[in-house]
Amino acid sequence: MVNECIRLGLNSNISTLRKFSSLHYKDLDKYQIQSKYKLTAMSQACGRLSQMKRSIRKGKNPKSSHVQKPYLVSCYGFKINEMSLSIPIGDSKYVNVTLNSHTKQILSDKSLRVKSFVITPDSISLGIQREVKEIKCDGIIGIDRNLRNVTIGNYKKVIMYDTGDLPKIAYRTKKVTSSFKRNDFRIRQKIYSKLGNRRARRVKQFLNRISKDIVQKAKASNSMIILEDIKGIRKMYRKGNG
Repeated sequence: MVNECIRLGLNSNISTLRKFSSLHYKDLDKYQIQSKYKLTAMSQACGRLSQMKRSIRKGKNPKSSHVQKPYLVSCYGFKINEMSLSIPIGDSKYVNVTLNSHTKQILSDKSLRVKSFVITPDSISLGIQREVKEIKCDGIIGIDRNLRNVTIGNYKKVIMYDTGDLPKIAYRTKKVTSSFKRNDFRIRQKIYSKLGNRRARRVKQFLNRISKDIVQKAKASNSMIILEDIKGIRKMYRKGNG
């Protein structure tokens, strides 16, 4: 049904839910399903079409917006009790899905509200909402990101984290892959993928330690974290840019 809505939206050049529902809601009459699911399908399709248009405006070549795998998503009519998720199927009938112990433990928090669900052939996901109190911070921590260091601080204290090992990790991986002499593309591709994944894991772990330490320092001093805006920085240093 989502793919049908996407085809209709592409033919009519529509990506807004209000205009789509007013023009094409009647075209979904062939689907013998509750109207709440039709509304969700239209919303899903319009979201995908809007994302595709944004990518085209940015000069990108977006992938197909059509759904490749079956799924069911809705934020209307379902119920959550202590043991199961009840999904309406019409005529006051429900399908009950038993929840595991971890999910039941999380949902035992009375401050949580379940707002939606997504079902795929392999999983069930619940979208939850929680009221969060605004934290009033006593200070700020600014972050400056560079290739070989990450620097944080304020007018009282400055701390620099050395990230010089990250370019070395990339250089060593590149040097190892360039040394391969075997003329077999499949084997080379397999080894390249293995080494690339290893490099990505090492970099991720390295940066995760730094980010975790920064958050702990901000929490200890009750400070908000401010990141520099580096959008468009490449345009500043182009050749011929005065």
